Parts: sequence; structure tokens; C-alpha cells
Amino acid sequence: MKIKGLLIFAKKDIALKNNFWNSKHELFLSINVNNYFDLVGVWTQNNTKLNSYYVEEMIAYLRIFEEKIKKSGKIIFCGDFNSNKIWDKNNGKGHMDMVKLFNSMNLKSIYHELSQEEEGKESVPTFYQYFHKDKPYHIDYVFSTPNLVKTLSIGSYEEFVGCENMKSDHVPLIFEIKL
Repeated sequence: MKIKGLLIFAKKDIALKNNFWNSKHELFLSINVNNYFDLVGVWTQNNTKLNSYYVEEMIAYLRIFEEKIKKSGKIIFCGDFNSNKIWDKNNGKGHMDMVKLFNSMNLKSIYHELSQEEEGKESVPTFYQYFHKDKPYHIDYVFSTPNLVKTLSIGSYEEFVGCENMKSDHVPLIFEIKL
């Protein structure tokens, strides 16, 4: 049996408190960190119960908790969004609809802010389909309120996916918070 889920963990001296932003959209985990900022872990998937898919799941979650997000003041969304502009179509909700909604809440993609690269033209992948180095995509993101994230680095294929003990086809997004 395979068990899937979302986990957020921290060092002993960091206090994590569940925000209880619960909804029918399951793979989101909202916590407060040290009474300083809110962090939402994201893993968008197809939700067959609600007949919504990937980006639609994120958009629905943002709309449900829009007031709480705006009230938070300092918030970071990070994780596997399974989304990129390259897959946008003219029908339905797409990646850029999600990005526009984040932006309307004063949340920006930290990768794009720091790299100055356009959506869909990312030079650093975060995911390697079927663990293949020749199938790279950028589908993991950190969206944050301004001046909260100081740095962002993305792990390499060689260190995290192509290594002997590989467990994931994603590389980590490592970011530092401004205190």
C-alpha cells in the first residue's frame, strides 16, 4: 500500500501551529511559524471527488481562504504545484490564471522575482519526469508576500534525483526567511 501526504517539519526551536484552514481540497497544509508568518505546503493533484485538476485545486484553495491569506500579512506558499505556463490552453483555468490570482493577493513567485525569467521560460528545473534528466520541468514554486524570502536555491539533478538513493523526481527548493 502506498501512502501519500504532505509533511512540514522544523528544528526543535521553531514553533509550528496548525492554522486549521481545512477544506475539501486535501493536499494543502497551512501552519503558523513562530507567530511570525504563515506557511502553506502545496501538493496539487487531480481531485476526482470534486472533479478538479491541479491548477484548479490551487485556485479553489486561494479563493476559499482569500480573506485569511490577505489578513495574514506574511505568508508563503511552497511545494509541488504540478503546473507551468507551457501547458496552458485557452480553455479552463491555467497556470497563468493561478499566477494572476497570487499576484492579486500581493504574492509573487520568488524564483521569477529573483531570476527575472518569464513564466514558462525557466532555466532551472524542479522536476524530472520519470527520473530522466532529459525531461526537466519547472513545476515547484515558492510564492510569498514581498520582503519575506531572502534567498532561494534549487537542488541539482545529480545531488537529489540522479543519485543512488533517489526517492523523488523533484529537487528541493531551499529558501531563507528575512527576520
